[in-house]
Amino acid sequence: MGRKKRGRGKKVIPPLRMGLMARNAVQAKLLTKTDIVKGKGVGDLSDVDIRKLARRLKRKYGAKRARGMFQAQVTFRKRMPDGFKRKMEIGREEVVRS
Repeated sequence: MGRKKRGRGKKVIPPLRMGLMARNAVQAKLLTKTDIVKGKGVGDLSDVDIRKLARRLKRKYGAKRARGMFQAQVTFRKRMPDGFKRKMEIGREEVVRS
């Protein structure tokens, strides 16, 4: 194996961007932009706020896409023992139920 492989480039991690869920949480005044800058996100919302966000996403994007947003977060954190996965499951169930 050669030392320099073509097209590999530097290993740079891009800065985090606000996703659709965070953007909608800011629009719904559940989060502020300064919260996002400080490192807070959708996972820091209370269960009640997660339910509000789920209903908002369902109205705006439809049930299938909103459920998919929450399901993607649950799948991504499949083996992590944190509360974030539980909150995303609450949001997913709210989309299905409402």
